[in-house]
Amino acid sequence: MQVEIADSLYEEYQQLVKKHHLADDEPSRLQRLIENDLRSWRGRDEIDRLTGCKTKEQLSEDIRRAATSEDGEVFYRSDFACLDIEDFMTYLNTTGLAAGDRVLQDIGKQLREIYSDASVYRFGGDEFVVELKGRQYSPVQTPHEISLKHSIVRIAAKKNWRRNHHVNRLIIFHFDKGIVEATQEGTEIACEIVTPFYPRP
Repeated sequence: MQVEIADSLYEEYQQLVKKHHLADDEPSRLQRLIENDLRSWRGRDEIDRLTGCKTKEQLSEDIRRAATSEDGEVFYRSDFACLDIEDFMTYLNTTGLAAGDRVLQDIGKQLREIYSDASVYRFGGDEFVVELKGRQYSPVQTPHEISLKHSIVRIAAKKNWRRNHHVNRLIIFHFDKGIVEATQEGTEIACEIVTPFYPRP
């Protein structure tokens, strides 16, 4: 496949490569640009069909956008609640998939009512992440057979345009950690990330 690129755009690209001493592997660089663009579009405005919550992909996109600024650097700070249903597979084996879907729908609905549609994400099969935005975590009501574990992940990340992708991945990693280390009483996890500052060219 051949793609026509304006000469002025191509020259600007070459100057940027030279200025930052980047490896001049044009095909792989262009492919990564396209992949990043596709990833951005796939994650945009995606809603989980079962629960009505935003998806994990949308969480990644929201984190990426929240940490972008015109001057190339942002200190991103926010607290998140990471929730996991304890031993959900046993509940499904006992009650069936339909009952499990109703539990997930009800938890998602309660979380969205408490924190708003914009703040609640279905992170995995039986996992949710909620951006607290200065609010305290409030437990939701569940059937007596269901126990919800949770952790609070406190994010403080200094980001810049060259390291955003790396830092975003670290933040998502801490959400995974929050799910794994969640307890019924609640645990607290600090995520502090500082990266070197690179001014925009």
